[in-house]
Amino acid sequence: MKHLSLLLLLASQLAFAGWSKVASDATTTTYADRDDLQKAGGTVKMWSLVNHKDFQRMVEVGYYSQKARMEYDCQGKRMRSLAQSFHAGAMGEGNVVYSDESLQGWRSAGPADEALLRAACE
Repeated sequence: MKHLSLLLLLASQLAFAGWSKVASDATTTTYADRDDLQKAGGTVKMWSLVNHKDFQRMVEVGYYSQKARMEYDCQGKRMRSLAQSFHAGAMGEGNVVYSDESLQGWRSAGPADEALLRAACE
């Protein structure tokens, strides 16, 4: 039941998402949903989507895109995952091949995360 609620939440977020492209390179395009920012104190919760140009393999499944609900600590320049899902299709569409809604620990934002941190905190 817990996974079903996450899947329904992710599906509803895709339908209403105001995706803005925040970064792109030869292999991926990263989007942020700035229309659904939730600010509390020095943190911001925001949905992101990474669209891969090539099929990605993860154990016995594959995917073209991944969505994540992240929490950003703007002052500390760190982030943590609140929920994530991997999708068989591009732009968060297609079957969900993996999902995880466990709260992850804080980690420093790396170079690949800088665009999302800026999108959340500016």
